[in-house]
Amino acid sequence: MKNKLLITTSILNSWRYLFTVDDQWYDESFEDFKRALRREPWEGNQYTKAGLDFEDLAMEGKVPGISEIIENGSFQYRATKDKVVDGQEFLMYGRIDVLKNGEIIDIKLKNNISKYNVGEYLEGVQHHFYMEMIPEAKRFRYLIGNKNSKAKIAETGLEYTIREESIDREECVDMSSVIRQFVNWLKANDLYDLYVEHWQTN
Repeated sequence: MKNKLLITTSILNSWRYLFTVDDQWYDESFEDFKRALRREPWEGNQYTKAGLDFEDLAMEGKVPGISEIIENGSFQYRATKDKVVDGQEFLMYGRIDVLKNGEIIDIKLKNNISKYNVGEYLEGVQHHFYMEMIPEAKRFRYLIGNKNSKAKIAETGLEYTIREESIDREECVDMSSVIRQFVNWLKANDLYDLYVEHWQTN
């Protein structure tokens, strides 16, 4: 068996983003993706920081509409699964915001309600990936906070609208086809060796 390769939703999302970005931003996004393949440190931006701060507030019980749902859950739960695709062994890895009563819950933040499209998170791979790692989970829920909102956080004076998207296990798919597409694309673009170099686990 070849060396096991780590795979995460983060690297898959970086790759999938290349298929949606405007042509004028493709080259920059492609370089960002290669930096992700090299696992170069990234400090994030104002949006990622705001999202992390929002998660912290929710887990501290300070976001009405979300904090009540996630109370007494397991926060930042680390999950893994060994998976073989086309003879290559992978280690699926993710850190789940909340695991509670057979549900995986992910907390999102949108800074502008006009940029939120209903169902947009269900077009991604995160729920499929995480549900495969947690076989006992029956449902995946996205809890989405959006500024311009009704739920006011006293600490910050910010108000949020709370939206939800969810998917049941029966609607989730095996990740083999996505991983296969990812690997084939890397090979076609001469990036597979770079991935192997930086994502080996042993």
